[in-house]
Parts: sequence; C-alpha cells; structure tokens
Amino acid sequence: MREIKFRAWDKRSNKMYNVARIIWINNEIRFIGIMGKTEEEVITPYGIDNIILMQYTGFKDKNGREIYEGDIVRDFGFLGNEEERIGIVVWDDECIPVGFNIKPIKGKWADEMGYWWKWEELEIIGNVYENPELLKEEEK
Repeated sequence: MREIKFRAWDKRSNKMYNVARIIWINNEIRFIGIMGKTEEEVITPYGIDNIILMQYTGFKDKNGREIYEGDIVRDFGFLGNEEERIGIVVWDDECIPVGFNIKPIKGKWADEMGYWWKWEELEIIGNVYENPELLKEEEK
C-alpha cells in the first residue's frame, strides 16, 4: 500500500513545507510541517487559498528523492538513450492504477501502447512553484 504524505507550498512566504499533520477548521487550514533540512517544526494558521497541497506519488526518482505532484521530472526515454523528455507530475483520474501521470513539457511521453517510463528512472529537476523558470524555458 502507498504511503500517504503531503507537502505544502505557502503562497504568502513562497516556502515549501513537508507536512507532518493537517488540521482543517472551517475555512482555515493549520499544518505542522518541517521546512528544509533543519527539521524545524512550523505551526501556523492559514486560509485555504494561501496553501497548495501536493500528494506523494508513492514513488522515488533515480536519486531516491520522493516524487510529489507538481514536481518537474526528466527522463531519457524507454531505453535511456532517446532525446530528453521533461514533464510535470499531475493527478489523473484516468491513470489506473497509479492515479498520477506526467504532463509533457518537452519530448514524447506516451503513445497508443501506453506509458514509456518507469517512475524509478525519472529524475526530479525541480517543481512548478520553486522553479517556474524550468517551465518558461520549455515554452520558448
């Protein structure tokens, strides 16, 4: 069974937190999180609109990093020798049984035969909140 974990992007302070516990009270969210490598606990009330929660996929990349929604990942194809592919990890109701998929930014990710990647062969190169420049470079 997949481990259920979240991280949170704080839109007001532009900081990413690993979430240890979430408390919902009316239209307010409180979370206890760990920021960065300092493992400093943070308990702060926020309006729901100020936080973006991202779920852990249950997979790790080729460097052992946990892959979350919103991560920007890179791959070099089915055999590892094709052109570079870059995409964003997204939730996809139609992606069975995993529930997560890759939204292509660069390169060909899938065809009629299904998916052309293995989660453990992907490499996280950033995320859409802390590294928006990775998205802009690919739009050119």
